[in-house]
Amino acid sequence: MKQKINTYFKENSEYKGPKGKFWKFWSLMTVILIGFVMVVVRLFSIQIINNDKYEKIAKRQHESKIDLRADRGNIYDRNGMLVATTFKTISIAADPTLIENIDKLCAALSKDLGSPISKYKSKINRAKGSFVWLERGVSPDLLNNTLQLNDKGLLTIEEPKRNFPYRATGSQIIGFTNIDNKGISGLEMQYDSVLHGRSGFMHMYRDGLRRLRPSPDLPIVEPVHGNNIELTIDIELQRIVEYELKTGMERLLAEAGTVIAVKPQTGEILAIASYPMFDPYNINENSNEGMRLRGITDVLEPGSTFKMVTAAMGIEEGVVNEEEILNGHNGVAVYHGGARIADVHGMGKVTFREAMQNSSNIIMGEVANRLPSELLYKYIRDFGFGLPTDVDLPGEVSGYVPKPQKFHVNTKRYLGHGYGLNSTPLQVVNAYAALANGGNLMKPFIIKEITTAAGEVIKQNKPEKVRQVVSEKTAKRVTDLLVSVVDSGSGKRAQIEGMKIAGKTGTSQKITNGRYSKSDYNASFAGFFPADDPQIAMIVIVENPRRSIYGGFNSAPIFKNIASRWMLSRGYENIHNPLIATNDSIMMPNIIGMKANEANRVLSFYQFEYTEVEKGKFVYNQYPQPNQLVKGNEELVLTTGFPVDMKDTTLKDTDIKHNVLGFSLRRAISVLQSNGIAIEVSGNGYVKNQLWKKNKSGKLICTLICE
Repeated sequence: MKQKINTYFKENSEYKGPKGKFWKFWSLMTVILIGFVMVVVRLFSIQIINNDKYEKIAKRQHESKIDLRADRGNIYDRNGMLVATTFKTISIAADPTLIENIDKLCAALSKDLGSPISKYKSKINRAKGSFVWLERGVSPDLLNNTLQLNDKGLLTIEEPKRNFPYRATGSQIIGFTNIDNKGISGLEMQYDSVLHGRSGFMHMYRDGLRRLRPSPDLPIVEPVHGNNIELTIDIELQRIVEYELKTGMERLLAEAGTVIAVKPQTGEILAIASYPMFDPYNINENSNEGMRLRGITDVLEPGSTFKMVTAAMGIEEGVVNEEEILNGHNGVAVYHGGARIADVHGMGKVTFREAMQNSSNIIMGEVANRLPSELLYKYIRDFGFGLPTDVDLPGEVSGYVPKPQKFHVNTKRYLGHGYGLNSTPLQVVNAYAALANGGNLMKPFIIKEITTAAGEVIKQNKPEKVRQVVSEKTAKRVTDLLVSVVDSGSGKRAQIEGMKIAGKTGTSQKITNGRYSKSDYNASFAGFFPADDPQIAMIVIVENPRRSIYGGFNSAPIFKNIASRWMLSRGYENIHNPLIATNDSIMMPNIIGMKANEANRVLSFYQFEYTEVEKGKFVYNQYPQPNQLVKGNEELVLTTGFPVDMKDTTLKDTDIKHNVLGFSLRRAISVLQSNGIAIEVSGNGYVKNQLWKKNKSGKLICTLICE
């Protein structure tokens, strides 16, 4: 019985003995424990070790960062005229994976912008990702049909775009920006870090439907707008210089040319231009050549324009005087080793003044040869040759002057008439500016001032004297010699009736394949005006002219036209007007923006039949347009208005008389700025609307809405 009972319990009891104790339970508990440990480790990794990483991921899911673009700074001329600014544009992109109606989108763009539908379809079809640009930098006013579309795949992005109110005028100086508003040439490139500013941002919440909602709890970093730059350039003189240079190059069938104008007393560059030129709105494969400012990037042998330096150091050291008789050897002189120097106009025994007037190479070489080599070298370097001027423009080269140790037996004779050294046009004109400034050499500069968007001055360049090169007495004596060159010598074509011009012609052979060319020449004229009260020192260089090789024929007339037009525009009376041609046609002056007294004076000078502009008014439109050739008896139509009273704090929009509706943006800016009105620009092209406001200081601001 006992054995049966034990057998029963063994067969029916749930207890299986010590071998089966809770093994399923402990297996389950082990799995749970391992899982718990893994969760803890993972949470520790997420919340402690990689906290920053996952916090950013969470923010991207629930927040969105919106860029706040900084405005690129403006560039102004010396008179506060706006020469480079920025306006808002719309760029069109697409997400090919989300576009709902490709045909409708492409048709809208085609209708708005005039490009074929196939252009946009091709871009979308060839896109390899979820983003493709369709158009960049378009005025919002041109996108009426496109912006009305409600297509998930259409992306509109606001982008700034650079605008140049004077278009190509000054483009070699200012440069231009690329599609991303980054400077890639000229001052736009050199001062990109100053102009571009620093963009800000703001965070917004994204709700369950992925809609963005602002929140006061999230940080906002305001954009820092770019700084403004004021140049020493006078944009009106720059316009005159570029027009006369281009006209002269085409008339002379020349390969290239350069003009630089400097204020002698300060070293400020008032205008600088090279030919060929370029248009920042029309960049093509030929534009690179037009972007180069040859006045600082190219070197040449100065030729006879250097004779001013020879005369100055000779008179300063007392090795020659104006009336001393010297031997011109009848135009040909042969020296040691068979070296030969010749003159175009052969002379016998003449005074030094006559030698200067007729540009004798032989006599100027003789004067230079009288000076010790070290002293000659010192004067050349003191006048700024062979050294960089450190002008604040990109690409300046130093030029070359041989050291005395490398002089051979006739080096000084060649240096005396401008051969054997290389210089930039800026170095030459700066040497003439030193003479005009009583013998004081100034450092040339083109950046006058840098200010913040709020008007705070960050940097201000002031005139910097480099050294006294010659005495004031010597400077006056050499000036008198240069005046006689224009009055009675090789520079006669630079004469302006009623104004003294001091200057010197120059003609130099170009070096080709290591030898002086028999066919390629540089023709130049350097000087300053008025000679008795110098306002501007200027150089004109014509490269490879095909009508005549001489500076007196090529460069002097260009110098004359620029000087005449500039001095006329500044009210200099009783001088010859070069714009009146022999056939009685007149180059129409630009009087847009002039006040009544200025406009009446200019119109009277040109002998137009006109009704005087009423006192207090200004001219904001004219017909014929500036620079058109017209007959003296052609009807002149002026549109005038009264300037705004800037002190009138009760001014209303309806009281504004500066109506520039329909004007091109450039002309509108010219009119408003000439009357002291600050300007903001939206769009490009012609003025569609004007909005008026005043800033905190009460200054009137006009926003021009253009299309």
